[in-house]
Amino acid sequence: MTRKVAVLMEYFHPYHTTILAGIRSQLDQEGMVCTAVIGRFLNAPSANFRQANQVYGLVQPEEYDGLIVFAMSMGVHCTDGDLQEFVHRFRPMPTVCLGRTVEGAPSVLIDNRSGMEALLDHLVLNRGFRSFVFVRGIRGLLDSDVREGIFREKMQQYGLDVPEHHYLTGNFAFHDTQVALEQLLKITRDFDVVVCANDEMAQAAIDTLSRNGLIVPDQVAVTGFDDSEEFQHVVPALTTVRQSFFEQGRQAVRTLMKVMQGPQDETVVHVPCELVIRESCGNSAIQGQDLVAGKTFSPVNGPELQQRALEQLHLSLQENRASSFLKFWRKMLLGRPQLDEEFMFWQHLLGQTFQHMEMNRDRETLVKLSDLKEESHHILSSALQMLHSRRRVRSIAVSMSIPTLFKAPTWTDLLFEIHRHLTDLDIQKFLLVLRTPQGHAQVALYEGFDEPLDAAPFVPSMLLPPSMQSLLEQDHLVVTPLFDAEGFMGHLVYQPPSFLFFDEASLANTLSSALQQYRQQQMLKAYTENLEQQVQLRTRELQAEIQERRRAQEALQEANAELQRSAFLDGLTQIYNRTAFNDRLRQFWSAHTRNGKPLGLILCDVDFFKKYNDHYGHLQGDACLRAVAEVLATAVRKHDFPARYGGEEFAILLPETDLAGALRVAERVQQLLQQRHLPHLHSEVSAQVTLSMGVACVHPPQQEEVSSLVQQADLRLYQAKRSGRNRVAWEEQQNPSS
Repeated sequence: MTRKVAVLMEYFHPYHTTILAGIRSQLDQEGMVCTAVIGRFLNAPSANFRQANQVYGLVQPEEYDGLIVFAMSMGVHCTDGDLQEFVHRFRPMPTVCLGRTVEGAPSVLIDNRSGMEALLDHLVLNRGFRSFVFVRGIRGLLDSDVREGIFREKMQQYGLDVPEHHYLTGNFAFHDTQVALEQLLKITRDFDVVVCANDEMAQAAIDTLSRNGLIVPDQVAVTGFDDSEEFQHVVPALTTVRQSFFEQGRQAVRTLMKVMQGPQDETVVHVPCELVIRESCGNSAIQGQDLVAGKTFSPVNGPELQQRALEQLHLSLQENRASSFLKFWRKMLLGRPQLDEEFMFWQHLLGQTFQHMEMNRDRETLVKLSDLKEESHHILSSALQMLHSRRRVRSIAVSMSIPTLFKAPTWTDLLFEIHRHLTDLDIQKFLLVLRTPQGHAQVALYEGFDEPLDAAPFVPSMLLPPSMQSLLEQDHLVVTPLFDAEGFMGHLVYQPPSFLFFDEASLANTLSSALQQYRQQQMLKAYTENLEQQVQLRTRELQAEIQERRRAQEALQEANAELQRSAFLDGLTQIYNRTAFNDRLRQFWSAHTRNGKPLGLILCDVDFFKKYNDHYGHLQGDACLRAVAEVLATAVRKHDFPARYGGEEFAILLPETDLAGALRVAERVQQLLQQRHLPHLHSEVSAQVTLSMGVACVHPPQQEEVSSLVQQADLRLYQAKRSGRNRVAWEEQQNPSS
């Protein structure tokens, strides 16, 4: 029987998935598998999260050989006592915690101190910086507090006085860091270096400093922490502290294996950090420091694959047939569904293979090997691009199929759409467990596993039916909860297409929302059917009431249909709103950029509308806006797009319309408005309600932003107002000096 480990985590973000990759890598070496159970933050104020966290209760100690808990990230809202109580629920299962110490369980921590001290020593002793700014993460989060504490200690040790207003709070977020640094720059620019508690905040610092005229690193140095992959291409290259999350995952398994053998004296294991010096602190990048062996996931049969590559390359050289190695290499790569996770492994394998083969070769052979290596690298890049392209196509298919999830009329249809959605996501192994109305659990969908399906209801505290528990021994799996604020609806057990790059939260939200909507539809349907039965029991004397109830039912159905499009309608005028306008403008701009046809825009403003409101009152003002909206809707063609732009401003998008056509529409609007005879006693240009209109028309060029059309129309609207209102302006205002 294969031994298995449960892993408790609250999200599937890069931090979590990199650690999980290390866990899986070490478990593969041990011949074990893991079940990653993904809930949400413990003790979070959100009612949804409390329901989601029922998934943790599905981990039964007697079903697993060990447990790994993402204690730091899961317990961000927990006291030490709360977190300890949670972890102790799973006794006597051997347990290891990640990122935070929990009494009674060994912990594997990243050694923030060694990395932070090395960074500060370099900045002060090697680079000679004296005036510092520190950007902390989230107050109360262990990593953030530890890094700030080390920073303060080192500043005191160096005898450097850092003013309190030089300590900023960035909350580990790009936007918050921008805001905090902008405020500091208004007060002072007297600092040499900005030290950030993570890489995302460091990128925000570089961006903010550059926008304020400070050159990094010539005038101000910037450093980060983590060496996250998504920020390794920041310009200038970011000096940072590399945390080996992958190694932390591997170490967690090694520690767990010791605990499984018996109590251990060592309660805390530290994984060291590494200083990575790049250009952002004023240094040239140190060659070779940007890659760390074992940082990303590699296949369990890596040595076997490398040996096969060596043998094939050797054979190709003997036969003088480079094509045979390239064919072997291409076939091997195209058979890797998780090539993005393994990319660094394959790149390293290729380099090592050719390095070994290049030893003691003559010049002619070295030239052949060089050409062959270059072509092999090209095949590797192409295979990765092909994988990404395939996923983009799947992503489009997924986005197109989501609406059908919310329109399924029957339970069978809903399950069919969920099945299709999961296969569109390239999830080939999955098992959907849902709660029944009677409070039991039951397998509703099943795909890709070898075990026979057991569709009988079972105890809801179990992850799977008793007869299907062996599924958990077959491979690494993920468990995602399905929930809303009202309750826990079930869970999905599956193998994601990528353990590193998979949006688990979107999957959970989509399936949960689809189940919730179906439940609400059924409640509405039951209500409607009950109402019809009551109506049928009425006597003939109540026929009028029966008709009224039927009309109410139809209105309710219409309201449900209207609700689906209400997000894009203005509540007052019932024409499209600003959000819909912006969305359609982007669509039109993209289409017209491709087809080269003109795109017109009319911006309208009700003249002296404030005076109208002040005199006639806001209710009559609302009626006036509705009347103007009706005029716009009547004046345009079928494919035009009228919208309320904001307040008393309206807009009309005119696809495939030149300036002359746009002016004809504007003139038609003016004529129809005059025919309405809407009185306006306090207008300075007419006794009736009038519009000032700005007309713009462009052939969208590739290099311009979509906002340029709006800016042109807005300038012309301003010109119409300046010229006396109640008019249409379509030429740019001339320079007064000309």
